[in-house]
Amino acid sequence: MGQELLKIKGSDVNIDLCIGTITHNGEIRAKTQKCLDQAIRYMHSKGYTMAMRRETGSLIPLSRNRIAEMAVEISAKCLIFVDADMVFAEDAMEKLLKHDRDIISGLCTQRAAPYMPVAKMRTKEGGYLVAEGVGSGRLIEVDGIGSAFVCIKPRVFEALNQPYYAIPAVNSMQDYVEAIEDIKTVLASYTDTRETLINRLKDTLLKHQGKPKNRSLVGEDYFFCEKARMEGFKIFVDTSLHIGHLGEKPYCYDDYLEYKKYRDAQKDIPKDAEAVNAVT
Repeated sequence: MGQELLKIKGSDVNIDLCIGTITHNGEIRAKTQKCLDQAIRYMHSKGYTMAMRRETGSLIPLSRNRIAEMAVEISAKCLIFVDADMVFAEDAMEKLLKHDRDIISGLCTQRAAPYMPVAKMRTKEGGYLVAEGVGSGRLIEVDGIGSAFVCIKPRVFEALNQPYYAIPAVNSMQDYVEAIEDIKTVLASYTDTRETLINRLKDTLLKHQGKPKNRSLVGEDYFFCEKARMEGFKIFVDTSLHIGHLGEKPYCYDDYLEYKKYRDAQKDIPKDAEAVNAVT
């Protein structure tokens, strides 16, 4: 795992914004890098002081934790996570900052059908559903968000115990620590084929999972959201700020609506008509 810290001109005293990016292999999508460059120029022109931290590694929760720690250490006013496959307008960061919320995200979606918005509410059963109001164009409060394009005030991290972000499907903090250490051991001694490595990692994780009914199946983003909400912090999404998620193209909320429209239309097709279509 590697890391890179870049201080942007004017950021040697009070830092308004820390921008954190995470990559698996050190590469950021070209369109994402272009968006970052444009956003940094825009923010600098508006007088914001900035620092940027880039983490490279396959253990995403650890990378997020390191970036969060740095934001606290340098006393940045805000941290914005930008994943390596997102696209956004040059003023998107400023829009999040101006809301002056502890935790706020743009409206992001998954990049595979049905392109589900990553703005969720907890169900009574403990799962998550898309929040009402994602199409309102307003600021809405939610229970869970992703970290693809999110602004967080460091005071949130100061109120939480480490880890802020954790690998899903473990039962306790101790399990989390032990799982990470075991994974490090596997990776350090890796001399086999990719398939063998994957199987060894699966076996390592299974050892720490425990019984399925006690298992958390949410990602590290929701783990953070749960901890923050337990400490009384509220989480918001600016549903007017559409953030694209790069796949074959940038996917956003409009793709979710288009796919939903398509699926709803399929429900009106008679069963026998569906069968004929399937055969032909």
